[in-house]
Amino acid sequence: MLKNSANRYGKVAIILHWLIALTVIGEFGLGLYMTGTDYYHTYYQTMPLIHESVGITLMFVLIFRSIWGWINIRPTPGAGVGVWEQKASKSVKFLMNTLVLLIIFFGLMLSSSDGDSITVFHLFEFPAIIHNLPNQEDWSVYWHYWLSWAMMGLALMHTFGALKHHFFDKDETLRRMLGLPSVRP
Repeated sequence: MLKNSANRYGKVAIILHWLIALTVIGEFGLGLYMTGTDYYHTYYQTMPLIHESVGITLMFVLIFRSIWGWINIRPTPGAGVGVWEQKASKSVKFLMNTLVLLIIFFGLMLSSSDGDSITVFHLFEFPAIIHNLPNQEDWSVYWHYWLSWAMMGLALMHTFGALKHHFFDKDETLRRMLGLPSVRP
């Protein structure tokens, strides 16, 4: 089933969830690795191009996921998921989406601070919308870096929450997002 049902996430929502999660983690790892390289590193020139291209692609995937979420029903929370957990889950998801968009925004501000457009996988150019602001490169890299760390903290919290549901509460929360069949009758 591609679309969500009242009890399950559809294949599209599941694929988007994991695609975005793995991309965000991969982008964080690549970005962190890039900060430790010098000019003579073999991939010094190509790593930023990949990082920027993936980031802009991720922005479009997030927009698609938002639209997909608006046109789909949201599955009801599993049995045993308390009201406070539902509110915490919504808050964390909202914060994670907001952080990813802010990270992308500040990445765009950083990459286009000199007014140059960004080449996306050599397929098209993403224009430098805002550029040449005072100290734009400095404050953009600051916010891009620290919001990325905040995102990883939230992702870790989100992961621990899913594992808590699976191993301690023994509910269907994680199984539903993995697309696994229910173990309950």
